[in-house]
Amino acid sequence: MKNIKIKISNFNKYLIFCICLLFFYIFYLSIPTLYNKEILQKELTEKLLNDFKINISLSSNIKYLILPSPHILVENAKFFDNNSKIPQELGQIKKLKIFISQKSLLDRKNLRIIKILMDNSNFSVKKKNLPFYKTLFFNRFSDKNIYVKNSNIFFKDELNDIILIIPISKLNLFYNSRNYVNQINANGEMFSFPFNIKWTRNFSNEAKSTTDFKIKKLKLEFKNISINNKEKINLVKNILSISNSNIVSEYKIQNNNINIKSIESRLINNEISYNGFINLNPFEFKIDVNVDKLNFKNFVKTNKLVEEFLKINSFKSKNLNGKIVLEINNLIKNNLLDSSNIVFNFNNGSLDFNKTIFNSKKIGSLLLYNSSMDDVNGELIFKGNFNLSIKDQKQFYKIFQKSKKFRKPIKNIFFEIEINLFNDKIKVKNISIDNLKLDKKNEEIIQILDNFNSLENKSNNWIYIKKLTNDVLANYFG
Repeated sequence: MKNIKIKISNFNKYLIFCICLLFFYIFYLSIPTLYNKEILQKELTEKLLNDFKINISLSSNIKYLILPSPHILVENAKFFDNNSKIPQELGQIKKLKIFISQKSLLDRKNLRIIKILMDNSNFSVKKKNLPFYKTLFFNRFSDKNIYVKNSNIFFKDELNDIILIIPISKLNLFYNSRNYVNQINANGEMFSFPFNIKWTRNFSNEAKSTTDFKIKKLKLEFKNISINNKEKINLVKNILSISNSNIVSEYKIQNNNINIKSIESRLINNEISYNGFINLNPFEFKIDVNVDKLNFKNFVKTNKLVEEFLKINSFKSKNLNGKIVLEINNLIKNNLLDSSNIVFNFNNGSLDFNKTIFNSKKIGSLLLYNSSMDDVNGELIFKGNFNLSIKDQKQFYKIFQKSKKFRKPIKNIFFEIEINLFNDKIKVKNISIDNLKLDKKNEEIIQILDNFNSLENKSNNWIYIKKLTNDVLANYFG
């Protein structure tokens, strides 16, 4: 019987070699499947704490996966602060991926973590947790990357009620050893607007932190620079750019007090200045703002940020207490009013504009009182009582073009209005002159108000307002 020799071509030899090599490589990558899960769970917890300075409680639901690169998947992990006595839970991580170095697969005890990914996580932030987050952010991060995606940050009050939710599509946290900085890059959503934020903490100059926050849809950019001096006073400078406005502020933060002032700021190409204070415990604020000139109505209607602020009822926080006084020296494109002091009163979840004054050089002044801002069936409704104090009756009648033979002495006109801020519909109610109430049962008065309230775009039309005034005065004169 003859011996049969099988000839294998060089190509086939290389092919067999590659297949064998691939087989051994896959076998090598599969070694972690042999690890004891309980021991691995304990060791990974310690490594995360040592390498990343974060306390994560790992569940027993652990899997090892090769693709896209070798990593350990832990489902339903929990994130805690570093309190050694009673750790506080700060988040839940639905999927925690711990990526490991291929070079260390043979030695479980010396398993090296490359990076971690938190997917579908929910993190909570409360006032009492702030010291932990401050320590976490202001100490050096690990030079290994921490990634977060498809997650949410819940800001809560002391009663555990949710104040604000910020969805995070992706976040990257790491220490940049080349530039000696902690760095956070994040994309997310705030009030339905996508945003991008970049934060750095410089360790070559330990006292300096910078923040760059952008919302492209609103053409809004916020830059912040913070420096701590030897007196433990935090000096902050920030720049807020939105549309044609550029607002530059300087803060001094010491203990629970923040003092604020403006530096060469402009609002829609107009000069603006402001100063005030913020107390953090208890939380309250007082800000005085001065604007050289402004078309206030157009500013509110064309400014998307203001519009969205009103629509989402952003002021409805029960912990929001304070006052903003907006002084406008020149109200442009206004037929009757010249200047104003607009007062925003925030009081435990309510907003009013009481003691707001509009001034007219020709006539007198208009005082707002008993005002409110309420959510009615999903729509934002403003209600307010006004007192038009007439100092120059001659000019008053001249502006409203009332014939001399139909003029009577008038000191005050009182009226109530209601405005739907979503559709700009306005209603006029309860008119009286010099405390002499006009009888609501008077069919003529009822008809005058009904006719005005049924008109479209009447708040923008001076002719309609003048006609309403003349019709009411005619009824008053008899």
